[in-house]
Amino acid sequence: MSVAHLYSDVNKAGARSTVLGTLTTTVLVGTFMLDLGLPMGVSVWALYCLAIVLALQWKGRPAIAAVSTISMIFLVLDFWLGPGGSLGTDITNRAIGAVTITGVALICLYIDWRRRRIGHQLTTTSLSRSRLRLFLNSLSDTAVVLTDVRGRVTEWSSGAQELIGYPRKQTIGQPLFRMFTTQSTPAVRWSHIYRQARLQGKAVRQESYQCRDGSWCRIHLVIRPLRNRFGRLRGYSLVMHDLTNPEKAEEASDKNRETRRE
Repeated sequence: MSVAHLYSDVNKAGARSTVLGTLTTTVLVGTFMLDLGLPMGVSVWALYCLAIVLALQWKGRPAIAAVSTISMIFLVLDFWLGPGGSLGTDITNRAIGAVTITGVALICLYIDWRRRRIGHQLTTTSLSRSRLRLFLNSLSDTAVVLTDVRGRVTEWSSGAQELIGYPRKQTIGQPLFRMFTTQSTPAVRWSHIYRQARLQGKAVRQESYQCRDGSWCRIHLVIRPLRNRFGRLRGYSLVMHDLTNPEKAEEASDKNRETRRE
């Protein structure tokens, strides 16, 4: 992201915060002034609830607590300073207002807590994915690809880009068989490979594939299913070595023999 875009986002966030803060304060003070002119606390607490919802969007938990507390204080002040009426009705309306304001405040606090928790999880996930991508790209002699359960690419290392020729931005979200062209029907062939990996825990292949530039390369390929702690399939991992170079072919063959012994 460029510096100009960063400053633009900061300015937009600041302007949004200013608008929400102004609206929250206006609704809060305006409701108090309105209630001073109405007898028996007629349903103005609905506007106090609106101020709490605005506080949720404005500053979250601190603003919700502050606006809720001020709303309660205003309800009490309006009871003493407002026009007289039926004492029982006035107390009942104020009690309903206090309960409603408390309920809305608790709901907004829960929403803010969930929002912050989800935001933290998203940030953690993003950092984990960034570290994973850095690790995959550091494997210069190994091509690593991750797919979802339908065989669509979710991670494409720099080694895979160098081996096959397709850049990462052109592969993410695409079916894997489109990048690994063979003389036979690729979709059917890859479905068989995935099935073998699911049933046997891994699938090992040594096959020729056509690269993006039209050349053909011999690849040693190991496919493993990715499962969560409950055993549910989440995708597949593919580790590839180039067998076109004789030295690399011998090294990959040694790794293949070690894999078969496992």
